[in-house]
Amino acid sequence: VIEVGKFFDYELIVENKPALIDDPVRRKPDISLANKKLNWKPLIQLEEGLKFLINSL
Repeated sequence: VIEVGKFFDYELIVENKPALIDDPVRRKPDISLANKKLNWKPLIQLEEGLKFLINSL
């Protein structure tokens, strides 16, 4: 969320609240399975993808 705010030159205030009961403790997607089974890997970095998305809006 903070990264997106940077593209709009806007300081976002993030309010942390207690996690929901069924909320995962840690979110860190692992793309190794996609790489292994599909021979897939990202072609662009997150920042570049966000810039592209925002410019297309």
